[in-house]
Amino acid sequence: MCVLTVCSATTSRAAISLFDRPRAMSTSTSRSRGVGPSSLGGVPITLGWRAKCAISRLVTVGASSASPAATTRTADTSSSGVASLSRKPLAPVALLAELATIVDPRARRAESLLAAGKVDLDELVDIALYADDTAEIDRLNGLVGLGIPARQDVHAAVEQIRTALERQAGASTQAAETAESAGRLLAEALSLHQHAGDRACPVCGAGNLDTAWRRRAERDLDQMHALARNIREARADVTTTRERLLSLVGALPAVLRENTGDSTVTTLAEAWQAWTDLRPMSPTELVSAGVSAHVELSKALDHARDSATTRLKELDQLWQPVAVRLMGWHDAADVLYAESELLSLLKKAEAWLKQSTASLRDDRMAPIGDEAQRIWESMRQHSDVSLESVKLAGASTRRRVSLRAVIGSTETAAFSVMSQGELHTLGLSLFLPRATMDASPFRFVVIDDPVQAMDPGKVSGLADVLARIATTRQVIVFSHDDRLAEAVRRLPDPPTMWEVQRRRQSAVHVVRSMDPIDRYLDDARALANTSEMPRDIRGELVANCCRGALEAAAHRKYRTAHLRRGESLADVESVLSAAPTTHAVLSLAVFDATGHEGELYRRLSADLDHRAVGALKACKVGAHVGLDEDLRPFIRNIERLTHWVAR
Repeated sequence: MCVLTVCSATTSRAAISLFDRPRAMSTSTSRSRGVGPSSLGGVPITLGWRAKCAISRLVTVGASSASPAATTRTADTSSSGVASLSRKPLAPVALLAELATIVDPRARRAESLLAAGKVDLDELVDIALYADDTAEIDRLNGLVGLGIPARQDVHAAVEQIRTALERQAGASTQAAETAESAGRLLAEALSLHQHAGDRACPVCGAGNLDTAWRRRAERDLDQMHALARNIREARADVTTTRERLLSLVGALPAVLRENTGDSTVTTLAEAWQAWTDLRPMSPTELVSAGVSAHVELSKALDHARDSATTRLKELDQLWQPVAVRLMGWHDAADVLYAESELLSLLKKAEAWLKQSTASLRDDRMAPIGDEAQRIWESMRQHSDVSLESVKLAGASTRRRVSLRAVIGSTETAAFSVMSQGELHTLGLSLFLPRATMDASPFRFVVIDDPVQAMDPGKVSGLADVLARIATTRQVIVFSHDDRLAEAVRRLPDPPTMWEVQRRRQSAVHVVRSMDPIDRYLDDARALANTSEMPRDIRGELVANCCRGALEAAAHRKYRTAHLRRGESLADVESVLSAAPTTHAVLSLAVFDATGHEGELYRRLSADLDHRAVGALKACKVGAHVGLDEDLRPFIRNIERLTHWVAR
């Protein structure tokens, strides 16, 4: 059943019109196609919620000032706590801020590493726990690790040189110095005697080389060999002990070659250089300079070591809590990176959810948009504004309906070019498809005063649209505008109409709303039965009511015929308003043109009888001077005339 509410100009309140229509639906169909809160087009809504929960679980390790936590370059968390996937890397803000306040090369390395796209966790462990490859830490550790020979070793080496020098000095007599060369000469003489036998000495010529000489010479040669061997061993011992001391003197370390501006390091470098300068010294110089150079080097090294150790302790005291935080971040990030495959799947799931949501939204919106365009075309009635598309656009809190309109061949936004009446028409075009969706559990539509600011053409189009909807829905319309009532009466299957009247003391009465033709005739009958009214006045009023009934029938006949031909309502109304007399209006209804008033009586006489002709003439005259005849037969003949005109 469809209910259409209109207003009669003769009432003080609205009127209700009811169309009786069969319901083209069943309760089971409505339930089966309804969209409940747990599903959307067959896709469970909980899928999106679960995916978001999983995403939140992965990105809850965000930056925190209380404790460091890992973040990921592929996850982001908004201030409201809603998780979404992105490729923007995140870093623990509080931890980075703390690193920025620490004067430590490890802090600089950690800052650079955390700002990278994906953190190398192994390198982060090296920085937090070891960090041996940083420049300052390397230098300080190098200073602490420097070593020199022990004092007792240097003293022992110097004493060995001194002992060797003393032995060399004791062995270096005049006889010892010449023993080696004299021994070679005596050995040659013995060799000559062995081969040539006894003979005179070839050197002095005074002595004889005989057996006695040979025995003396062999004894002297043994002594000479012993002296030469002793001095060679003493010299070799000096060389060995010198090399032993010099082996304790190392080259200048690389850590001391850099100009760091540290006075302790500079002093150590100078002392170490003095230590290395011992190498070209003679053994005697080494005995006097070796111990003093080692003492100065030992003092400078102890001072440099103490300074480096103090600096390392200072750095460790600052770095240790940061290292703990870095390792906490590392542990959380390690878990997160291990779940990177799940994160990738979640990204795909989120993309699928967005795509599916958009697809489902477009699929659900498509029939609404198509129906809105059809309703607009039915109601616009020769308007030059064409509604091309109705789509949903935007996302989240910025979702909106996008309406594209075309004026002629120019595309534009719909709202900017529509009049007030067209905007009301557009609102109905968007409301009615949604209200009549199969998924809607409501099988009725209620509209309040829909024809405001509409021109007659759009009102007529609205009546056609409501009649179509009334085949499957109950349609209730409230209106104070008689144009809608007149429009629905022109429908092929006109409605039964009711008027809501407010009478004395605000008493509300619902009465049958009569057709204007029937109302005129009913008023004529009521006047004819009013005996208290003077006869001449009564006859004139009855004649005017009957003329109104004839003109109403003629108007309906002409409007209905021409509107069905596709003519605009404005053109039809223009023709009707140009007909000045009742005969002219009847001529339009019967002959579809004016100027046939003379033929009107002949057609009436042929189709009906002379009584109908007489009634028409009496109606024309009586409307001005009244009627002096029996009014009841006159009204019956006029009723016959209205049926003939409206057929």
